Amino acid sequence: MIFMRTKVLVIIPTLNKFPEKTIKSIISQTIKPTRIIIATGSRKVLEECLRRGFDSVYLRPNLSEHVGIRMTKAMNFALKSLKLEDYDYILKVDDDVVLHPRFIEASILTGADCVGGSGRVISCKYIH
Repeated sequence: MIFMRTKVLVIIPTLNKFPEKTIKSIISQTIKPTRIIIATGSRKVLEECLRRGFDSVYLRPNLSEHVGIRMTKAMNFALKSLKLEDYDYILKVDDDVVLHPRFIEASILTGADCVGGSGRVISCKYIH
């Protein structure tokens, strides 16, 4: 089945909270992500992520910037050290989102290059 070979990278940007429910919803997917990275603006959350065994990066936030700019910077910071060609899809999920257990599967089945909703969840196909 095609899903067995599909490589999905998940990035969860968060300012200052450990995204417990979001992570649970991601690891409960019918198609398991290849990697989950939590991009945080909190050293306390960074330590919690590492203690629990999650990949995490810290980026000191500039709180005078609009949240959209901070989110974009966090995503770019998390992505810059990765080989994106190793993944078929990149999924960005806000820290307060709980995904339906078949979200990744349904997104892939649409065949679309990009699936999103209200900026909270965006799944994009990486074109090699």
